[in-house]
Amino acid sequence: MASSTSYGAPRYPLRLPCRRYHSPEHRFQLRGLQLVAERELDNPTIHNPLATPNRTTTYVVRAVSSSGSNLIVNSDFTQGNAGFTSRYRFEPTTISSQGTYSVTNNPARLNASAFAPCGDHTSGTGNMLMVDGSPQAREEVWCQTVRVEANKNYAFSTWLSSVNPSNPAALQFSINGVQLGEVFNATRTLCEWRQFYETWQSQTATQANICIINQNINRAGNDFALDDFAFFELADIVYDTVTVVVIGQKVTVIDTAICDGSFIAFQNMRIPPNSNPRFTLTSSEGCDSLVIWNVGLLDTIFESLRVDTLCPGEVLPFFDLLLTQDTTVCRTFSVSNSCDSTFCVTAVFFD
Repeated sequence: MASSTSYGAPRYPLRLPCRRYHSPEHRFQLRGLQLVAERELDNPTIHNPLATPNRTTTYVVRAVSSSGSNLIVNSDFTQGNAGFTSRYRFEPTTISSQGTYSVTNNPARLNASAFAPCGDHTSGTGNMLMVDGSPQAREEVWCQTVRVEANKNYAFSTWLSSVNPSNPAALQFSINGVQLGEVFNATRTLCEWRQFYETWQSQTATQANICIINQNINRAGNDFALDDFAFFELADIVYDTVTVVVIGQKVTVIDTAICDGSFIAFQNMRIPPNSNPRFTLTSSEGCDSLVIWNVGLLDTIFESLRVDTLCPGEVLPFFDLLLTQDTTVCRTFSVSNSCDSTFCVTAVFFD
Protein backbone atom coordinates (compact mmCIF):
# COMPACT_ATOMS: atom_id res chain seq x y z
CA MET A 1 0.00 0.00 0.00
CA ALA A 2 1.14 3.53 -0.64
CA SER A 3 -0.32 6.99 -0.65
CA SER A 4 0.93 10.52 -1.24
CA THR A 5 1.22 13.56 0.98
CA SER A 6 3.04 16.73 -0.06
CA TYR A 7 5.42 18.54 2.27
CA GLY A 8 7.22 21.86 2.00
CA ALA A 9 10.86 22.43 2.91
CA PRO A 10 13.41 19.58 3.28
CA ARG A 11 14.59 17.87 6.50
CA TYR A 12 11.12 17.28 8.00
CA PRO A 13 10.35 13.84 9.53
CA LEU A 14 8.13 11.72 7.31
CA ARG A 15 5.07 9.93 8.61
CA LEU A 16 4.56 6.82 6.57
CA PRO A 17 3.09 6.50 4.02
CA CYS A 18 3.99 9.75 2.34
CA ARG A 19 5.36 11.48 -0.70
CA ARG A 20 8.11 14.04 -0.38
CA TYR A 21 9.30 16.83 -2.66
CA HIS A 22 12.98 17.51 -2.48
CA SER A 23 15.86 19.25 -4.24
CA PRO A 24 19.09 17.30 -4.91
CA GLU A 25 21.34 19.18 -2.48
CA HIS A 26 19.03 18.80 0.54
CA ARG A 27 18.61 16.08 3.14
CA PHE A 28 15.53 14.94 5.02
CA GLN A 29 14.74 12.34 7.62
CA LEU A 30 12.84 9.09 7.12
CA ARG A 31 11.03 7.48 10.00
CA GLY A 32 9.97 3.88 9.66
CA LEU A 33 11.04 0.40 10.59
CA GLN A 34 13.37 -1.20 8.08
CA LEU A 35 14.30 0.37 4.75
CA VAL A 36 14.76 -2.18 1.99
CA ALA A 37 16.00 0.36 -0.60
CA GLU A 38 19.36 1.74 0.59
CA ARG A 39 20.26 4.25 -2.15
CA GLU A 40 21.56 7.61 -0.87
CA LEU A 41 20.79 6.84 2.79
CA ASP A 42 23.36 7.90 5.39
CA ASN A 43 22.63 4.79 7.46
CA PRO A 44 20.14 2.29 6.00
CA THR A 45 20.22 0.12 9.13
CA ILE A 46 18.55 2.61 11.48
CA HIS A 47 14.88 3.60 11.70
CA ASN A 48 15.37 7.29 10.89
CA PRO A 49 18.14 7.67 8.27
CA LEU A 50 18.71 10.80 6.22
CA ALA A 51 18.13 10.48 2.47
CA THR A 52 19.90 12.62 -0.15
CA PRO A 53 18.76 11.21 -3.52
CA ASN A 54 19.81 12.96 -6.71
CA ARG A 55 16.82 11.58 -8.61
CA THR A 56 13.27 10.58 -7.74
CA THR A 57 13.51 7.48 -5.56
CA THR A 58 10.99 5.16 -3.92
CA TYR A 59 12.15 3.66 -0.62
CA VAL A 60 10.51 0.44 0.49
CA VAL A 61 9.84 0.17 4.21
CA ARG A 62 9.39 -3.29 5.70
CA ALA A 63 7.44 -3.46 8.95
CA VAL A 64 7.89 -6.81 10.69
CA SER A 65 5.82 -7.84 13.69
CA SER A 66 7.13 -10.50 16.05
CA SER A 67 5.36 -13.12 18.09
CA GLY A 68 6.77 -14.24 21.41
CA SER A 69 9.87 -13.05 23.24
CA ASN A 70 13.49 -12.59 22.27
CA LEU A 71 15.08 -16.03 22.11
CA ILE A 72 18.64 -14.74 22.64
CA VAL A 73 20.00 -15.20 26.16
CA ASN A 74 21.82 -12.22 27.65
CA SER A 75 21.08 -10.22 24.51
CA ASP A 76 22.29 -6.89 25.95
CA PHE A 77 25.14 -8.32 28.08
CA THR A 78 23.62 -7.25 31.38
CA GLN A 79 24.68 -10.69 32.65
CA GLY A 80 28.28 -10.08 31.56
CA ASN A 81 30.27 -12.84 29.89
CA ALA A 82 27.50 -15.44 29.89
CA GLY A 83 25.05 -17.20 27.58
CA PHE A 84 27.28 -17.43 24.48
CA THR A 85 30.48 -19.04 23.28
CA SER A 86 33.50 -17.57 21.50
CA ARG A 87 36.81 -18.79 20.06
CA TYR A 88 38.28 -15.44 21.12
CA ARG A 89 40.05 -15.10 24.48
CA PHE A 90 38.14 -13.31 27.24
CA GLU A 91 39.95 -10.42 28.94
CA PRO A 92 37.94 -8.97 31.85
CA THR A 93 39.84 -5.70 32.45
CA THR A 94 42.35 -4.93 29.66
CA ILE A 95 42.59 -5.64 25.93
CA SER A 96 46.04 -5.25 24.41
CA SER A 97 46.21 -8.00 21.78
CA GLN A 98 44.20 -9.33 18.86
CA GLY A 99 41.72 -12.17 19.10
CA THR A 100 40.36 -11.05 22.48
CA TYR A 101 37.06 -9.73 23.79
CA SER A 102 35.50 -8.28 26.90
CA VAL A 103 32.15 -7.09 28.23
CA THR A 104 32.21 -3.42 29.19
CA ASN A 105 30.18 -0.22 29.37
CA ASN A 106 33.08 1.83 27.95
CA PRO A 107 35.67 0.40 25.52
CA ALA A 108 38.18 3.13 26.45
CA ARG A 109 38.45 1.62 29.94
CA LEU A 110 39.93 -1.50 28.38
CA ASN A 111 42.56 0.43 26.37
CA ALA A 112 42.24 4.22 26.25
CA SER A 113 44.94 4.62 23.59
CA ALA A 114 43.23 2.23 21.15
CA PHE A 115 39.48 2.37 21.78
CA ALA A 116 36.98 5.24 21.72
CA PRO A 117 34.77 5.90 24.77
CA CYS A 118 31.53 4.72 23.15
CA GLY A 119 28.25 4.14 24.95
CA ASP A 120 26.29 0.95 24.42
CA HIS A 121 23.37 0.78 21.98
CA THR A 122 20.68 0.01 24.58
CA SER A 123 20.91 3.04 26.84
CA GLY A 124 24.34 4.60 26.32
CA THR A 125 25.47 3.47 29.77
CA GLY A 126 24.98 -0.30 29.71
CA ASN A 127 27.17 -3.20 28.69
CA MET A 128 28.31 -4.24 25.23
CA LEU A 129 30.58 -6.90 23.73
CA MET A 130 33.96 -5.31 22.93
CA VAL A 131 36.10 -7.20 20.38
CA ASP A 132 39.67 -6.83 19.11
CA GLY A 133 39.62 -8.62 15.74
CA SER A 134 41.65 -11.78 15.34
CA PRO A 135 44.35 -12.19 12.65
CA GLN A 136 43.23 -15.82 12.33
CA ALA A 137 40.60 -16.57 9.69
CA ARG A 138 37.17 -17.99 10.55
CA GLU A 139 37.47 -17.68 14.33
CA GLU A 140 34.02 -17.44 15.91
CA VAL A 141 33.44 -14.12 17.65
CA TRP A 142 30.06 -14.98 19.18
CA CYS A 143 27.81 -18.04 18.96
CA GLN A 144 24.59 -19.09 20.63
CA THR A 145 22.19 -21.96 20.04
CA VAL A 146 18.45 -21.46 20.51
CA ARG A 147 15.48 -23.78 20.17
CA VAL A 148 13.12 -23.09 17.23
CA GLU A 149 10.03 -24.64 15.67
CA ALA A 150 10.11 -26.25 12.26
CA ASN A 151 8.66 -24.37 9.29
CA LYS A 152 8.60 -21.00 11.03
CA ASN A 153 9.94 -17.62 9.98
CA TYR A 154 12.40 -15.88 12.28
CA ALA A 155 14.34 -12.63 12.27
CA PHE A 156 17.83 -12.11 13.63
CA SER A 157 19.42 -8.75 14.32
CA THR A 158 22.29 -7.15 16.20
CA TRP A 159 24.00 -3.76 16.33
CA LEU A 160 27.61 -3.10 15.31
CA SER A 161 29.85 -0.11 16.00
CA SER A 162 33.53 0.70 15.36
CA VAL A 163 35.61 1.77 18.35
CA ASN A 164 38.74 2.34 16.25
CA PRO A 165 38.53 3.92 12.76
CA SER A 166 41.28 1.79 11.20
CA ASN A 167 40.32 -1.27 9.15
CA PRO A 168 36.64 -1.65 10.18
CA ALA A 169 35.30 -5.13 10.83
CA ALA A 170 33.56 -7.20 8.14
CA LEU A 171 31.20 -9.61 9.87
CA GLN A 172 29.73 -12.75 8.38
CA PHE A 173 26.66 -14.23 10.09
CA SER A 174 25.46 -17.81 9.81
CA ILE A 175 22.73 -20.09 11.14
CA ASN A 176 23.42 -23.84 11.28
CA GLY A 177 26.52 -23.31 9.13
CA VAL A 178 24.70 -21.48 6.31
CA GLN A 179 25.60 -17.84 5.68
CA LEU A 180 22.87 -15.40 6.69
CA GLY A 181 22.68 -12.27 4.53
CA GLU A 182 25.64 -10.40 3.08
CA VAL A 183 28.88 -9.59 4.84
CA PHE A 184 28.13 -6.66 7.15
CA ASN A 185 30.74 -3.92 7.30
CA ALA A 186 31.34 -1.53 10.15
CA THR A 187 32.07 2.08 9.25
CA ARG A 188 35.05 4.27 10.11
CA THR A 189 32.73 6.53 12.10
CA LEU A 190 33.38 5.93 15.78
CA CYS A 191 30.49 4.96 18.06
CA GLU A 192 27.96 4.85 15.18
CA TRP A 193 25.65 1.89 15.75
CA ARG A 194 24.46 0.13 12.61
CA GLN A 195 21.95 -2.71 12.61
CA PHE A 196 22.35 -6.07 10.90
CA TYR A 197 18.93 -7.60 10.17
CA GLU A 198 17.94 -10.71 8.24
CA THR A 199 15.04 -13.14 8.21
CA TRP A 200 15.45 -16.93 8.35
CA GLN A 201 13.13 -19.87 7.61
CA SER A 202 13.65 -22.85 9.91
CA GLN A 203 12.35 -25.50 7.47
CA THR A 204 12.90 -28.81 9.35
CA ALA A 205 15.34 -27.44 11.94
CA THR A 206 14.42 -27.44 15.62
CA GLN A 207 17.44 -25.46 16.75
CA ALA A 208 19.39 -22.53 15.35
CA ASN A 209 23.12 -22.28 15.97
CA ILE A 210 23.80 -18.60 15.31
CA CYS A 211 27.44 -17.60 14.80
CA ILE A 212 29.48 -14.55 13.83
CA ILE A 213 32.96 -14.52 12.31
CA ASN A 214 35.04 -11.52 11.27
CA GLN A 215 36.33 -11.75 7.71
CA ASN A 216 38.75 -8.90 8.36
CA ILE A 217 41.98 -10.41 9.73
CA ASN A 218 44.03 -7.21 9.67
CA ARG A 219 46.05 -6.76 12.88
CA ALA A 220 45.84 -2.96 12.80
CA GLY A 221 42.60 -1.48 14.08
CA ASN A 222 39.75 -3.92 13.40
CA ASP A 223 38.20 -3.13 16.79
CA PHE A 224 34.43 -3.17 17.22
CA ALA A 225 31.51 -3.57 19.60
CA LEU A 226 28.28 -5.61 19.40
CA ASP A 227 25.08 -5.10 21.36
CA ASP A 228 21.36 -5.86 21.54
CA PHE A 229 21.12 -9.25 19.86
CA ALA A 230 17.60 -10.35 18.93
CA PHE A 231 16.04 -13.52 17.49
CA PHE A 232 12.25 -13.54 17.16
CA GLU A 233 9.61 -15.64 15.50
CA LEU A 234 7.87 -13.50 12.89
CA ALA A 235 4.19 -12.87 12.45
CA ASP A 236 3.18 -10.57 9.59
CA ILE A 237 5.49 -8.66 7.24
CA VAL A 238 3.99 -5.45 5.83
CA TYR A 239 5.60 -3.36 3.11
CA ASP A 240 5.04 0.32 2.49
CA THR A 241 6.76 2.94 0.37
CA VAL A 242 8.17 6.43 0.72
CA THR A 243 8.63 8.30 -2.56
CA VAL A 244 11.09 11.19 -2.67
CA VAL A 245 10.36 13.34 -5.72
CA VAL A 246 13.48 15.28 -6.69
CA ILE A 247 12.66 18.57 -8.35
CA GLY A 248 15.16 19.34 -11.10
CA GLN A 249 16.71 22.79 -11.23
CA LYS A 250 14.58 25.22 -13.21
CA VAL A 251 16.54 27.22 -15.79
CA THR A 252 15.21 30.44 -17.31
CA VAL A 253 17.05 31.95 -20.30
CA ILE A 254 16.33 35.58 -21.23
CA ASP A 255 17.53 36.78 -24.65
CA THR A 256 17.43 40.51 -25.28
CA ALA A 257 19.41 43.43 -26.69
CA ILE A 258 19.90 47.01 -25.53
CA CYS A 259 21.56 50.18 -26.74
CA ASP A 260 25.16 51.06 -26.13
CA GLY A 261 25.59 52.94 -22.85
CA SER A 262 22.40 51.54 -21.31
CA PHE A 263 21.92 48.62 -18.86
CA ILE A 264 19.36 46.23 -17.39
CA ALA A 265 18.80 46.30 -13.62
CA PHE A 266 18.39 42.79 -12.13
CA GLN A 267 19.04 41.51 -8.60
CA ASN A 268 20.72 44.78 -7.60
CA MET A 269 23.14 44.50 -10.51
CA ARG A 270 23.55 46.40 -13.77
CA ILE A 271 23.78 44.19 -16.84
CA PRO A 272 25.50 45.96 -19.78
CA PRO A 273 25.28 45.03 -23.49
CA ASN A 274 27.33 42.07 -24.76
CA SER A 275 27.21 40.16 -21.43
CA ASN A 276 25.91 36.76 -20.28
CA PRO A 277 25.55 36.78 -16.47
CA ARG A 278 24.03 33.88 -14.51
CA PHE A 279 22.00 34.22 -11.32
CA THR A 280 21.16 31.40 -8.88
CA LEU A 281 17.93 32.05 -7.02
CA THR A 282 16.63 30.15 -3.98
CA SER A 283 12.90 29.67 -3.52
CA SER A 284 10.98 29.26 -0.27
CA GLU A 285 10.84 25.52 -1.04
CA GLY A 286 14.62 25.36 -0.85
CA CYS A 287 15.08 24.53 -4.55
CA ASP A 288 17.53 26.64 -6.49
CA SER A 289 16.71 28.00 -9.94
CA LEU A 290 19.02 29.49 -12.53
CA VAL A 291 18.43 32.65 -14.56
CA ILE A 292 20.69 33.23 -17.57
CA TRP A 293 20.76 36.60 -19.33
CA ASN A 294 22.00 36.88 -22.92
CA VAL A 295 22.21 40.64 -23.47
CA GLY A 296 23.19 41.80 -26.94
CA LEU A 297 23.94 45.24 -28.39
CA LEU A 298 21.41 46.95 -30.66
CA ASP A 299 22.80 48.60 -33.78
CA THR A 300 22.65 52.41 -33.99
CA ILE A 301 21.14 53.48 -37.29
CA PHE A 302 22.90 56.27 -39.22
CA GLU A 303 21.68 57.38 -42.60
CA SER A 304 23.01 60.20 -44.80
CA LEU A 305 21.81 61.73 -48.06
CA ARG A 306 23.57 64.16 -50.48
CA VAL A 307 21.46 66.30 -52.76
CA ASP A 308 23.72 68.18 -55.21
CA THR A 309 21.31 69.01 -58.06
CA LEU A 310 19.67 72.03 -56.53
CA CYS A 311 19.37 75.24 -58.50
CA PRO A 312 19.60 78.67 -56.95
CA GLY A 313 16.24 79.69 -55.60
CA GLU A 314 15.08 76.10 -55.01
CA VAL A 315 14.03 74.97 -51.52
CA LEU A 316 14.81 71.53 -50.03
CA PRO A 317 12.46 70.58 -47.16
CA PHE A 318 14.09 68.51 -44.38
CA PHE A 319 11.85 67.75 -41.40
CA ASP A 320 10.95 71.19 -40.03
CA LEU A 321 13.64 72.99 -42.05
CA LEU A 322 13.68 74.57 -45.50
CA LEU A 323 17.19 74.43 -46.98
CA THR A 324 18.07 77.24 -49.43
CA GLN A 325 21.87 77.15 -49.42
CA ASP A 326 24.76 74.74 -49.20
CA THR A 327 24.60 73.04 -45.82
CA THR A 328 24.60 69.75 -43.89
CA VAL A 329 22.04 69.18 -41.20
CA CYS A 330 21.16 66.16 -39.03
CA ARG A 331 18.18 65.03 -36.99
CA THR A 332 18.04 62.31 -34.32
CA PHE A 333 14.87 60.27 -33.99
CA SER A 334 13.66 57.02 -32.40
CA VAL A 335 12.61 53.88 -34.21
CA SER A 336 10.60 51.10 -32.58
CA ASN A 337 12.76 48.18 -31.27
CA SER A 338 15.97 50.12 -31.90
CA CYS A 339 18.22 52.76 -30.41
CA ASP A 340 18.11 56.46 -31.25
CA SER A 341 19.10 56.93 -34.90
CA THR A 342 20.54 59.81 -36.87
CA PHE A 343 19.63 60.97 -40.39
CA CYS A 344 21.75 63.64 -42.15
CA VAL A 345 21.30 65.48 -45.44
CA THR A 346 23.84 67.53 -47.39
CA ALA A 347 22.39 70.14 -49.75
CA VAL A 348 24.57 71.46 -52.62
CA PHE A 349 23.28 74.27 -54.93
CA PHE A 350 24.61 75.07 -58.40
CA ASP A 351 26.52 78.31 -58.67
